Amino acid sequence: MRTGESIDLDQVEFQVEAMGPLESADVWFSGGLLSIRGEALQLPRMHISRSDTGWRLLTTEWDAAAAAGVITESGLLPLKVSNVLSSVAPTGTVESLMFAVASLQDPLASWESAAVVSNATMQPFRKVPGLAGIDASITANEDGASAWVVADDFRLQLPNVYEAPIELESVTGQLAGRWQRGALFLERGLFSASASDHDALVQFEIDIPLSKPALTPLEMRLTAAVDRAPVSARNAYIPSRLPRSAYRWLQSALPSGTVDRATFLWHGGFRPFGHPSQTVQLAASLSEVELEYQTGWPPGQLDAALFVMSDRHLAAVASNVQVADSAVEALNVQMHIGRDEIEFELNGQSEDSPVSLLNTLKQLPALAVADPVMRDLTVGGDQPIATRMTLAFDLRDITDTLDVAVDVDLSGARLESELLDLAATEVSGMVRYRTRTGFDSDGLSAVVFGRPVAVTIGPQLATAPSTILAAEINTEVSVADLVSWRNIPATIPAEGTAAASVSVNVAKDISVNIRSDMQGVAVDLPLPWGKASATQAPLQVVWQNRDWAAWEVFWFGRLTVVADVPILGAMSALVDFTPRTRPPKPAAVAPAPGLTVTGFIPSLDLAEWRSIQGLGAGHDGSMPFDIYSENLNVGRLLWRGEELGKLNLSLQSAGDSVAAQFDLPWLTGVYSQARAAPITESDAGLGAALVRNLDLRFIDLDGLPTLDEELTDPLPPDPEQGIGRWIRGLPVAVHAIRRGDTDLGDIALVIDYADNQGWQFRDISGDFLGIQWRPSTHIVWLDHGTESTTLALSAELNDIATSLELIGVAPILKTRSGSVDARWQWPGSPADFDLYAVSGDLHLEMLTGSFLTANAEATGAMRLLSLLNLSGLFRRANMNQLFNPGVTFDRAEGNFELDAGTMRIPEFSIEGSGGYFNFTSDIDLVTETLDGELVVTLPLVENIPWFAALAGGLPVAAGTYLFSKVFEDQVNQLSSGVYSVGGSLSEPEVVFERVFDASLRSNGN
Repeated sequence: MRTGESIDLDQVEFQVEAMGPLESADVWFSGGLLSIRGEALQLPRMHISRSDTGWRLLTTEWDAAAAAGVITESGLLPLKVSNVLSSVAPTGTVESLMFAVASLQDPLASWESAAVVSNATMQPFRKVPGLAGIDASITANEDGASAWVVADDFRLQLPNVYEAPIELESVTGQLAGRWQRGALFLERGLFSASASDHDALVQFEIDIPLSKPALTPLEMRLTAAVDRAPVSARNAYIPSRLPRSAYRWLQSALPSGTVDRATFLWHGGFRPFGHPSQTVQLAASLSEVELEYQTGWPPGQLDAALFVMSDRHLAAVASNVQVADSAVEALNVQMHIGRDEIEFELNGQSEDSPVSLLNTLKQLPALAVADPVMRDLTVGGDQPIATRMTLAFDLRDITDTLDVAVDVDLSGARLESELLDLAATEVSGMVRYRTRTGFDSDGLSAVVFGRPVAVTIGPQLATAPSTILAAEINTEVSVADLVSWRNIPATIPAEGTAAASVSVNVAKDISVNIRSDMQGVAVDLPLPWGKASATQAPLQVVWQNRDWAAWEVFWFGRLTVVADVPILGAMSALVDFTPRTRPPKPAAVAPAPGLTVTGFIPSLDLAEWRSIQGLGAGHDGSMPFDIYSENLNVGRLLWRGEELGKLNLSLQSAGDSVAAQFDLPWLTGVYSQARAAPITESDAGLGAALVRNLDLRFIDLDGLPTLDEELTDPLPPDPEQGIGRWIRGLPVAVHAIRRGDTDLGDIALVIDYADNQGWQFRDISGDFLGIQWRPSTHIVWLDHGTESTTLALSAELNDIATSLELIGVAPILKTRSGSVDARWQWPGSPADFDLYAVSGDLHLEMLTGSFLTANAEATGAMRLLSLLNLSGLFRRANMNQLFNPGVTFDRAEGNFELDAGTMRIPEFSIEGSGGYFNFTSDIDLVTETLDGELVVTLPLVENIPWFAALAGGLPVAAGTYLFSKVFEDQVNQLSSGVYSVGGSLSEPEVVFERVFDASLRSNGN
């Protein structure tokens, strides 16, 4: 305070005691109080005394905060100093104070002080640290000061350096200070400090400028040494003045671990981090550390590590590191803090088991795009796999700067795919991954199915933008290996080995392209799908993980397929059989559920497919998936090379329900199959019967191809598989049988199989060829042991003339009605019918008809029927003059007995108003000869010319007439003529033998 200046106080109170003269008096102050504007200081007891060197002040305990408040409000200090004192806001207790000056006129010229303070606190001011909890003994003079600190619950605040105060449970040490104009120097600080979790030795110095402009720069020199501390102790040393992203990474990168020994050094001011005028250094030896180098990545477990940090660089090295399932032999972490970037790089090197490596790679987020593939793989092998990995990014923009490099050196490894159920052995070579370019390889090879496989991986193979993995696999594949691999129970019609190339592209979408010319593989299928081993038939199969259709198949000149087949029962596929030389452009829409077949097949021979097994329905008649055909056309449908015409087929199949329609120029039909609806509620719980029907709407016999014997299959179908199983128990109805424009009628039957009998064509009925076929008609084809066919025939006849005309034969008789019943048997199949081989009998009955002119051109069975034509026999017996054209009858009936080449007619009788006729004969069908008799019995009265001719002329006619009137009842027996019929069937000889012999008619011989 200068002369003339004053101090403003609201209240001043104290008691004074003085002893001795003023120049050397001892003065005691007590009960003092100073107050101003709400600030009050209870003055301690003070003693001022004169000594040999000057004046000395001694005080007892007083409050530093109250003193600072009164001083700042009183105007005792200059305004700037008062403002600093207010900001620093000292608190605590001055337990004792000694202050001595040499001269009251110039007290700062020579002075000294000693004080004991407790719980002293001062807030940080500008770049000056804040302190709290100081217990110290301080000595000072005009040259400097020294302090001995013994404090508990100490707190150091450096807000420009650390986010939170550094809190210490205890601090013991000393600190020296000096001052000069415009600056304060705290020096030679040496402390032993204890925090809650570690101890430290600290050296501390700081140069604090007190003037503007600063004559001395602000500079702190801090060194700390730590032993056995948790890694969380880093918060007390690593300054928050680091770039924010780097500081946050250091805060979270080491969640646990132990600092075995560490040294921290700060030299410089508090400028932005990395300023050349300052340096920050940290070196630490760590153990049992967890390193979380990047969020979401598997942390590293470090047994021991060295960690160093400088102004712009951070490094950590470690060995014996565990990352996920892999043991890393060497780990190196680097961070460079630049002006515009913070570059982070982690390098690891390991040599571990294949299993551990794969499990680790599965946990790397950078490889998540390949996650489905890696999770499907299992890796094995005896040789350890050498792996090198680099992880780099800019901490300021991790997402856009992330760069991962992984090098895997495989040697004799084994890869297994659970999804493919496939294993590759002896996998060797280098596989690399780079974030920017994806995967590549060098010298990668393997063995699959015992065959060498060459694998090339690299960005040059990419087929899509932003490709991560592009690979090409070249090998040879045998059909036998594929069958064994997929455990296909059925025999597939292919064999051999062909070269194949597989391209894999993993980008936003994944695609697999399989190509082979199939040279070396023989396909035993009918044309156009079959091929010889030496020929080429390029095949391309494409799989993509798109939503609308995963699979595309193109088989050159044969078919195109678009399909989704997650499981067999959930198939969605479109098969186009139109032959093409290049794949069509996809429709970009998913195929309908089930299997849809369409397209144009130039030629198809049905006979060639009979031996193909495994293409039928399930045992219950159902298909494994729904099947549809849309506009499926066959240009030439064949049977063993014989033209059947152009086919159009439509089909709908869902479960065990089937509806199919087929159209040929000469045949149109519908096949249906469905479960019968339950009749009653109780029936609903039972398995409904499968109802099947084959309805042929029409068949034109003129268009029906001629199938010669060499075009038919002599072997019966197998009832347990293939077409035999399909037709077993099948009802067939032909609604219209035509020959050109002529309607021949209809027919229905059931095709069935009985284990003890064989194939059956039963329940034959309908109106065919003018004949009503009774349901008792059936055919049995015995297909085991000695093959034979049995025909049981029962039918009602209408006009036989019409029936003969319908089959293109000139009629030899006509009838109003009749019936035929037969039971015949012959060796072989129904198609092997041969009249010469038939055994059995036939009963024929015809009512109200007439024999017409004989047909000289008749052959076979028609020739036999012509034999019974009395018109022809009478013509040969020169008896036509006795009759009108043709022989009428009321009833004709007889039996025919056949026995392997012979036929016996025990009796064939014809009755009419004109007489009675009986014919018996033995016929050799092989030589076509016969030996028989024809007995003609006519009423004599009505046939006098005939009798006269037989008896010798007209002279006896009158006598004969009278004789017949007298014996009218006996005339019929007496007017019989017997003729022998012999010779060939084509030219039988009819010779009159005798007359008046009724034995034939009466005895049936």
